[in-house]
Amino acid sequence: MAYLATIAPFGFPDISPSTLLPLYRELGCSATQFYRNPEQPPALSDTRKVVEDLGMPFDSVHGLFGSDLDPSCPEESIRRHTIDVYRREGELSLSLGGPKVIVHPAPLVQGGAGDPDPHEARIDPLRRSLTDLAETGRQQGVTYLIENVPNDYAFGSNPRQLAELLREVDQLDAVAMCFDTGHAHITGDCAAALRSCSDVAVYMHITDNDGESDQHLIPGEGTLDWELITDIVRQLPGNTPAMLELFESEAKLVQMITDGLPSRLRQWLALEEQSPARP
Repeated sequence: MAYLATIAPFGFPDISPSTLLPLYRELGCSATQFYRNPEQPPALSDTRKVVEDLGMPFDSVHGLFGSDLDPSCPEESIRRHTIDVYRREGELSLSLGGPKVIVHPAPLVQGGAGDPDPHEARIDPLRRSLTDLAETGRQQGVTYLIENVPNDYAFGSNPRQLAELLREVDQLDAVAMCFDTGHAHITGDCAAALRSCSDVAVYMHITDNDGESDQHLIPGEGTLDWELITDIVRQLPGNTPAMLELFESEAKLVQMITDGLPSRLRQWLALEEQSPARP
């Protein structure tokens, strides 16, 4: 892996990035992914100052998501609206200095009900969206990263299928994959899935869980076999970042630092001693 990053949550009343992020820096993180509360959006100049003062610049933006955003929707008006929103997210990523945007391929299925659109009906719309995002990304100088999601999303829980669609588009500088270890652990064999996607996965979300629900646990606290993951991670391109998508308390992070988590992360993720390139 090129470096370790972390989620940087802004606009949440119970989270202070100024006190939380230094703990992630002690874990070895050298970059951040911008994640905001859209109902209380932060001032962008303030957020950038926080991370740059800490020496942890933004390398990406977690794109907006919700029931109204659906790149694989068979309804063309919804699909087009989604692409327009992500185009603006790309502009946001450029303004923050980290030209990558995480994209969910479909929304969460509300209420746990079955998706009214069969998966087959979503393949062509997503293929069109990937092509649209690739064109937008080339124009902007942004990479849109499609994230594999859990089973309770309308589409996108099969990492291999997402990888095949990305290979068809074949524009990895503009549209590629963000491989989420926690989601892949829920939907099947994470190590095998990562191996099958290694040529298109240019970014990773790192979390653990019990194999049943998306708990966002610290690596090693769930049932994911990190030793198996390590063998595959070592074969990924050297510029592939690993981003800790955790929402732990400051007290828990202090405990994990004391318990030796930084060294375990370096081993499991084959981390190199380098920082992300600054814009």
